Amino acid sequence: MSKRAAESGRMSNQPRDPQLFVLTAAAAREAIGVVRAVLDGEGHVLGYSEYPHLSWFDSGFPHLSTRRYPEIKEYSDAFRYQPGAKDSERVMFGELASFLALQNYCLGHERIRNRFAHGRSSEHAREKLMKISSDLLARQLMERFLHLHVDAEPSDELLLPIYLPLEAPIIADELEFDILVPIVLTHFPEIDTEKITDSLSLRKLNEDEHLARWPTGTRITESVNELVLSAATHAFVFTGHKVTADDWAHRWTNAIEDLPWSSIDLAFDVLRVVTGFRTGYAQLVYQPKGWVDGYVATLPPLIHGPLVRRYPEAFENWGWIRQRPSVDRDKLPQVTETLRVLSGDPRLQLAARRFSESFLRRNEDDAVVDLCTCLEVLLTDDSKTEVLHKLRFRAAAVVATHWPGVDPEVVFDAVSVVYALRSRLLHGTTSTNQAKAEAKTEELRKVKWGSGEERTLDIARWIAQSVLQWTVARGQLVPATEIDRDLILNALAQSPTPPDQQDPS
Repeated sequence: MSKRAAESGRMSNQPRDPQLFVLTAAAAREAIGVVRAVLDGEGHVLGYSEYPHLSWFDSGFPHLSTRRYPEIKEYSDAFRYQPGAKDSERVMFGELASFLALQNYCLGHERIRNRFAHGRSSEHAREKLMKISSDLLARQLMERFLHLHVDAEPSDELLLPIYLPLEAPIIADELEFDILVPIVLTHFPEIDTEKITDSLSLRKLNEDEHLARWPTGTRITESVNELVLSAATHAFVFTGHKVTADDWAHRWTNAIEDLPWSSIDLAFDVLRVVTGFRTGYAQLVYQPKGWVDGYVATLPPLIHGPLVRRYPEAFENWGWIRQRPSVDRDKLPQVTETLRVLSGDPRLQLAARRFSESFLRRNEDDAVVDLCTCLEVLLTDDSKTEVLHKLRFRAAAVVATHWPGVDPEVVFDAVSVVYALRSRLLHGTTSTNQAKAEAKTEELRKVKWGSGEERTLDIARWIAQSVLQWTVARGQLVPATEIDRDLILNALAQSPTPPDQQDPS
């Protein structure tokens, strides 16, 4: 980034275009006078017709919705209704002398014209958009001031801190922002803010941030369950992202493709590897650094990003009212270390992604295939001979090493069942007796485990998680030959009775 861009992107305590501030402040003051005259004349100023509302489920998750709030005024409404005035006598927002002066300045300022009307070929369209944008600039200043200082005089001292973040996108070439990704249906009861890496942290969201992240109005991204979306107490925060400021109208739609999707998904992959919990996300929220796109009453100026269905489908079955597991603080060092190890190895990332995807699959069969792929990445080499036989031995050895006390023979047999199920799911059966074949497939969906039975999917996921955790603890993907030599052969060599003293009978 150029020095000029860096300097223009930083917040200043003085306007970077003093004349723009003078004209915008004058327009805001005149508008504030109109609003106060309407209120003093017993006129009616409507409250927000769509304003976020926050309540809490007994499960401890927030419940966000939209309500009408007559007590939270939308002060621009004063220009839609004025007591005792005929329509022809009403004071119109865009007809105030100070607003016309602001519009004329913006129309005659090449940089502002290019910023407000970037990419518009029609002069008429450019001029129309310019007027709308300059009006919005003064409206936003007026609205925020009245919400923060309803009875105060609109001095430069009070207007300037509100104005400066509005001015920044008009002047700066690049705008910095953080990305908040609320983590749905997952508790972090001991955590307020914890650093995970230099560019990633985990943070508890406060009530105002919950309200500000609630997406009201038209949505052009994926359809998600709104109750799942709202049920998040904490968010991953990805810092240090930038967007070019040139295209005022299409800034965020252009930026979606450049968002760090792989980093976001990797963070959730790691969280699942460490905890084994079903978790996910449903939205991205942008938190501007030193600038704003606009204000809503007194809420933090968060910007709504895309909505995405990256959570288990089962969450939509009343998941927000059910008790959910909690992630303790002592797990976060493991998250940091796992993220470090995975970030340096595409094959480990592939294994973690396949493990993680098993939680998001709608179909249980697809989840089993995902987990088998995960195990194959971690435990096989390029050899095509006896892959399954080797994989069963390696899985049993690794899991027994990672969890002392687990019977490796039980793991060996369980992996055999997992792969028998996988084979049927991928290749079908040659049996002519359809009913018998289906019964055999259903039989494989359960695996003997200890004194009882468990779902094959659950055991496959636990084995894959154990192998992933064991691999991370070693700091890198362990070659299959090393697993054979260091685990299996060493275990055989540690026989309590020397071979020459064993009784062959």
